Amino acid sequence: MFDTAYELGASTNLKNRQGFTALTLAALLARKQMFFHILNLNRDIYWRFGNIASAAYPLEGIDTIHQNSGEILPKSALNLIAFGVRCFLVLAFAG
Repeated sequence: MFDTAYELGASTNLKNRQGFTALTLAALLARKQMFFHILNLNRDIYWRFGNIASAAYPLEGIDTIHQNSGEILPKSALNLIAFGVRCFLVLAFAG
């Protein structure tokens, strides 16, 4: 279903009411296969030699630091993978 929506032009950067993208929601719910599937859809492959490839991944939504302001992003994929829901809830109630 996700692939069909993506092929028809759906964006993977849209956020739900809780502020999660498809990638960060997959990280929050610990859906490993879906996380890597979405991550691979967003990559840019520069070159490939056999089964080895050089690829670039966008850091928006993955990195824990906002690229413009330098703030910590509690809903980033790396933050959710490393600390889980507990850290998200602590940061939400602290702020």
